[in-house]
Amino acid sequence: MWSTKIRNIWDALYPVALYVVVSDCVYMLLTLAIGENTISPMALQILTALLSSPSIVYPYFSDRRGQPQEMREKKLFRLLLVCAAAVCLSVSLNNLILMTDLKEQSETYQKVNASFFSSTVWVELFGTSVVTPILEEMLYRGIVYNRLKRSGRMGMAIVISGLVFGLIHFNLVQFLYAGLIGIFLAVVYETEGTLLVPVLAHAAANAVAVARVETGFLQGFTEENQFFVPISLCLLAISIIITAYLTKGRLFEKQLKYN
Repeated sequence: MWSTKIRNIWDALYPVALYVVVSDCVYMLLTLAIGENTISPMALQILTALLSSPSIVYPYFSDRRGQPQEMREKKLFRLLLVCAAAVCLSVSLNNLILMTDLKEQSETYQKVNASFFSSTVWVELFGTSVVTPILEEMLYRGIVYNRLKRSGRMGMAIVISGLVFGLIHFNLVQFLYAGLIGIFLAVVYETEGTLLVPVLAHAAANAVAVARVETGFLQGFTEENQFFVPISLCLLAISIIITAYLTKGRLFEKQLKYN
């Protein structure tokens, strides 16, 4: 029994380790070939992700081959609700983390954040709202979550896949943020039955983050604003309410199927 559980966990997590190794090697080779200062760090990350993508794409489509795909009827209203919940959750979590000194204490986060916003708005949007959501959702929801779910414990698979998504960012700030976002994305992936929904929700959250920093969107919404805390909590509540509405009864029904 334990050997089966260990095998399931290994099958779910080794694609993450493989992608980390491949992407690190690709990044190093690109740095040697074109120079780290020749292009922006964000452009270098995009090239690295695209060249490393076969290590995600191949196992993702291998898992899907020969399996019946559950496709829930796509409704624009539900998709818009999911994206709205993702944006509200993203903004509220960022705001709540701002209320602590975690960002100032984490040098790793500061370096990642500087790299994240190191290029033009259009390059940043392409990297964070097109390339990253597609590849990360294929890896963490399409592969890691689906393989963990084979154990029959859907709730555990949702939580662990989210935590792995947070841990892979290698700093406490993004662990807290990405871990919770990852759990949310796994939930909507399960309830909506298609990877397209978490991809678009992920893209929407990242696009708002880029717009907020690069265009001054929500510029007046800072800690100095007297409504900063209540609005942040309201956004978090809205995200929870929307998610509860979208998932009501569906996760329980699906868990019964797995059992």
